[in-house]
Amino acid sequence: MGVQSQEAYLNHSSQENIFFKRRFDSLNRINTDFKKYFTKIRSGKRNEIIELRNNFNIKHKLNVEFETVNYPESITDSVFNRLIEIDIYRLQEEFQNRLMFLSKKNM
Repeated sequence: MGVQSQEAYLNHSSQENIFFKRRFDSLNRINTDFKKYFTKIRSGKRNEIIELRNNFNIKHKLNVEFETVNYPESITDSVFNRLIEIDIYRLQEEFQNRLMFLSKKNM
């Protein structure tokens, strides 16, 4: 819910200024593509999902630390899906906080 409410706030506030609108649209496209790709491969191989998570973290320099780098094969798929979903939400929230919210020091 926090990720969705921040996204709504960013969308609304970007409408006032053309620079912020373009910046928001660009960053939102990255975020949306990430969500779509995750949804697409969600029921696929675990290593692909973990690779997506790690690559997004590294590419955007988010520095999100995960409790486990690779989840053991012994956990069930439903538990793995829930854990990886939490990791993805953490990445999205950090992406929004670091890149989409502009502070005066970033301008």
